Amino acid sequence: MRVDVERYINEQTLEGNLQKLIQKHGFTRFEYIFPDEYRVDRQMEEIASRLSVPLSAVDSEHFLTKRDEVRRFFQGKKRFLMESFYRHMRRRHNILLEDGRPVGGAWNFDRRNRNRYDGAVPIPPAKVFENDVSDIAEMIARSYVKTIGDIKPDRFVWPVNRDQALEQLEEFVHRRLPYFGTYQDSMTSESEALFHSRLSFALNTKMIHLLEVIRAATERALSPSGTKVGIEQLEGFVRQILGWREYVRGVYWAHMPGYQALNYFGHRGRLLSPDGPTQHPALDKGIEEARIHDPGCRSVTVLHRAGIYKSE
Repeated sequence: MRVDVERYINEQTLEGNLQKLIQKHGFTRFEYIFPDEYRVDRQMEEIASRLSVPLSAVDSEHFLTKRDEVRRFFQGKKRFLMESFYRHMRRRHNILLEDGRPVGGAWNFDRRNRNRYDGAVPIPPAKVFENDVSDIAEMIARSYVKTIGDIKPDRFVWPVNRDQALEQLEEFVHRRLPYFGTYQDSMTSESEALFHSRLSFALNTKMIHLLEVIRAATERALSPSGTKVGIEQLEGFVRQILGWREYVRGVYWAHMPGYQALNYFGHRGRLLSPDGPTQHPALDKGIEEARIHDPGCRSVTVLHRAGIYKSE
């Protein structure tokens, strides 16, 4: 069932809205997908204990691993070494392997992925859209849903359906992937994206699947046509989404709620203003881009996940 928040009086709490829907429609069971934030996970457990109907929860297909898998993988070990987990994931899904050995003769080509951007390769313009989400933005405002960041509602640049997400994927594998690894750690004020895929939004809203993205990148790299894609470009990209993306999420769940109290470097100063300036040009640029682009994505991500904004 898809619920438009304006069809009901918004109770302004998750529990209040759930209880209202259960009562109004006579639902006899409550099912949900495990959230990927500890706070929300605990909140859902508390809410579930007070609901008057049976419930069940399932893991998301948004990741290839379960939330506790990294913890179990490193159980009894002193270090959570990403490289060992990454190789495990490569073997499990048979990615970039030939007869059980890594393609290119090595598991990791990170030494070739640390170049600064030198202008030798022109940065392609970002694949953007001009989606009109004014009705959604207005509904958010009327429903008193708090958001952060700024977007242009009549020209929302991110994909809002699967076709657009696939367009973005196609653009990446043909125009950005051939140089992704070379410049993956670079920063420049000339571009907020350089040769990165810009696929996080499409992945996080589940319009495309992780393995689908890896398959498209691998097929492009093996294709004899177009710009050659070296193994360091392909492996560098696969490492980011098959390795780091799964690993960081698993480490988070392995160490929560303890992470909330950590302060490894012992910092005691006040946090910088989210609007800057910080007197550090690179940081100021990052804050500006996050305010303009990333938070806007989160707002619409909420709508996708709530079933308010269709992604078909």
